[in-house]
Amino acid sequence: MQTPKLELWYMLMEYCEGYPMSPDSIKEDHMYSLGKTCAMMHKQFKEISTEEERFHFENRREVLFKHYQTQLENVEKLNQNQYIVLIKKLEAIIESLDDQFFKQIRKGFTHSDFASDNVLFTNNDVIVLDFDRNCYSFQWHDVGRAIMSYAFNNDSIDISLLNSFVKGYNFIYSLSISEIVKAIKLVWIVEVTW
Repeated sequence: MQTPKLELWYMLMEYCEGYPMSPDSIKEDHMYSLGKTCAMMHKQFKEISTEEERFHFENRREVLFKHYQTQLENVEKLNQNQYIVLIKKLEAIIESLDDQFFKQIRKGFTHSDFASDNVLFTNNDVIVLDFDRNCYSFQWHDVGRAIMSYAFNNDSIDISLLNSFVKGYNFIYSLSISEIVKAIKLVWIVEVTW
């Protein structure tokens, strides 16, 4: 993990038993545990360092728009119509952003790859793996990624799974509906460059 002072820290984990889950197999009690684990992880990360935040995204909207234009040009050159449609959807998201969007999002250490292939379940316990993207960033990226990985299925969000995740997260930190919407937008913003 990289600290705000640009120091590198390393994490070792022991072998963990568990099983992955997909949106087709996950249940509400798993989502509750996942939400609670995500919030506990953010709380533990907060205790790593109390130094003043120096993280910010200067001109993030302009950087995203340039990247969007480059990606659109690339897929248009290759005549990849299925990707053109998807990339054009990003324009509306980028245009909806303002400086306040980034200022409102809680910052701190994050897992930054809180996807289904990095989470194992044992009964209702959750084991988080693969901290190679771990960094000081927007914590709601973890929230949005978990929701997109587990509650988003067949082009819609399963509200009961979403609510269960939020209840688990709210056990430690408060998470409102508007914050969830921002967290999902943040997934697109952060991951569009991947």
